Amino acid sequence: DSLSGLYDRHRALEQLDVEIARARRYEGTFSILLADVDNFKNFNETWGHSAGDEVIKKVAAVLRHRNRTTDFVGRYGGDEFLMILPATTRTGAATVADHMRLALGSQPYVAPNGFNVPLRMSFGASSFPEDGGDSQSLIAIADANLYESKRWGGDTVTLKRETFGAEA
Repeated sequence: DSLSGLYDRHRALEQLDVEIARARRYEGTFSILLADVDNFKNFNETWGHSAGDEVIKKVAAVLRHRNRTTDFVGRYGGDEFLMILPATTRTGAATVADHMRLALGSQPYVAPNGFNVPLRMSFGASSFPEDGGDSQSLIAIADANLYESKRWGGDTVTLKRETFGAEA
């Protein structure tokens, strides 16, 4: 992806298939995280698309920096990101996401008027093989969990109806 410097959606889906094959062969587990920048539309509407581009770059840098070298981080679309976490359980994925969420929250976007705008993300997780044995199933569960995080008000990690992060 030319904007974020991360892999694009097509490459992310290819990597997901590779990880599924590896986990099947070695009877392993892994988790995925789908993440979405909360209120991203407001950045574009309030400060313009160049501000939105800066937010995407900043988020990508945090996600890349907060992952292990064996993890995969890709831009899934717009303001959504897909992370593949080999040998990681659902609980481990929640911990990783929560660390990323907190790291991002500590690095606000500085608007042209000098105002610090907090950056927040919502996360949804799924794990192989518990949540599915193919990429479509895993993404569907992670996506449903991501939208559950959004329903909780964002800045949250959801995995199989367990929510972490937001003070509710």
